[in-house]
Amino acid sequence: MIQNKIDINQMRNMKNKKILLLRANFKIQRRNVCPPFGLDFFSFCLKKQDIENDICDMMIDDVDTFMYQKRYDIVIIECFSFDMVKVLNLINRIKQDNDGMKIFSTGNFNPELEEIDHIFSFDEISLFKKLEVESDSEDMLGIWRLNKSLEKKYTILYPVKIYEEVDWRIVITGIGCTNRCYFCSGNIRNAPRERFRAREIDTVIEELKELKKQGVDHITFNDDNLFKDREYSKKLFKRIVYENLKIKWNGHARADQICDERFVRLLKKSGCVLLRIGMETADEKLLKRINKGEDYLKKLKKATRLLKQNNIDYLLLIILGLPDDKIKNIFKTMAFVMKVNPFLIQLHNFVPYEDSEFGKEFGVDNDSYHYQASERSYAKYGAKTQNILFVLFYFLFIVLKLFTLDVFRYIRFFYHNPKKLKHILRP
Repeated sequence: MIQNKIDINQMRNMKNKKILLLRANFKIQRRNVCPPFGLDFFSFCLKKQDIENDICDMMIDDVDTFMYQKRYDIVIIECFSFDMVKVLNLINRIKQDNDGMKIFSTGNFNPELEEIDHIFSFDEISLFKKLEVESDSEDMLGIWRLNKSLEKKYTILYPVKIYEEVDWRIVITGIGCTNRCYFCSGNIRNAPRERFRAREIDTVIEELKELKKQGVDHITFNDDNLFKDREYSKKLFKRIVYENLKIKWNGHARADQICDERFVRLLKKSGCVLLRIGMETADEKLLKRINKGEDYLKKLKKATRLLKQNNIDYLLLIILGLPDDKIKNIFKTMAFVMKVNPFLIQLHNFVPYEDSEFGKEFGVDNDSYHYQASERSYAKYGAKTQNILFVLFYFLFIVLKLFTLDVFRYIRFFYHNPKKLKHILRP
C-alpha cells in the first residue's frame, strides 16, 4: 500500500482501468460546501491524460448496488473530515464486495488512514499537466512521477471557464489540524501533530489569480486549521499583499492563533474581512473538558480586541448542549458574548462525531445535525430546554444589536459585500 507523509511524488498510472470518481452523500445539507471544482476538475485532469472515468454523486444507500453493477477497478472518493467515519465504513464494504479494487481518496481529510490505498494531495491534482509517465512492466499499473525540474515552478492550469456570474469561492491551502479538541473527529485528533500538508504557496496564488480573472472577489479559506503553521501563513498573506490581489477573504481561527498584533495587521492588509472563531462556551471547566487549552477566554478577549482595532469582523461559534452543561453556563456564555460584541454568532447543537471521545462515551444519534432542532441533549438540561435556549440566545443577540445601534455595521457589510453573507455564514 502506498501512503504519503507530507507530499506524494508518485501516483499509479490509471490507463486501461475502469475508474469511478465518487461523492457519497450521507445527508442533504445546504451548508455542506465543497472545494473548488471538486471532482469535475479531477475528471478533466484525468481525461487530459487519456484516462477515461465516470463521475457519480449519489446518496450512500445507493452506492453498494451501483458498485456491484458497474465493477470498477479504481474508485476515487472525495471525502471530508466531518464524514470520515462513514467514508471508512463505505470503503470497507466496497472492498469486501469487490476483490482487488483499489480505493484512492481526495479532499479535506486526515492523511493517515490504513483503509485507503493511496491519497491524492492538492499539489498532485494541480500537477497533472506536468507529470512524467513511467511504466515499470506490463503487469503493473505503472507510476505517475513528477518532473523534478518543474516541481518548484508549476502553476495551476484550470480546465474550464465559469460562464455564470460567480463572486465567491472556496480555497484550501492545506489539510490536517494540530489541535486536539475532544469533540472533533478522532481521525484528525489522533493523528501525529506533524501529519498535515500545506500546498505550495505558488499554487495558492495562481489559483487566486485565476479565480479573480473569472470574476471571484471573495474567498473562503476552508482549511480545517487555516493558521496551523504560523510561518507558512505569514508567507502566504505577505505574498497576497505583494501580488496586489485585492481580494477579500474569510476563514476559521482559534482565538489563541490571532493574539499577535503584527499578525492581525497582516491579515487585514491581505484582505481579511471576517474570521469565524470557535468560542464554544464561556465556562472554563467545559473548555478544559473539550481541550481548548489554558486561559482560552482571556486569549479570546485579546483576539477580539485586536480584530476590532484592525476593523476585521468576527463571528463566534458557540455550542449548546455540551456534556454536563448547565443552564447557568448558557447565560454566562450569553453575557460573555454581549461583552465582546461580535459582528455575528453561529449556534451549534452539540452532536458528537462517531469516533470522538464524546461519541464513544455517550453514543451518537445519526439523524441529528448541528443546525437542526435538537432531539437529544447531552447536557444537564433536556432537549426541549436546549431548543428554547437556542432561540433565546439568537433573540437576545438581535436585541443587543438594535440597542447599541450596531445595525449600521451590517449595512456597511452588506454594502461592501453584496450577496456574500449567506456564503460567509456557511461552515
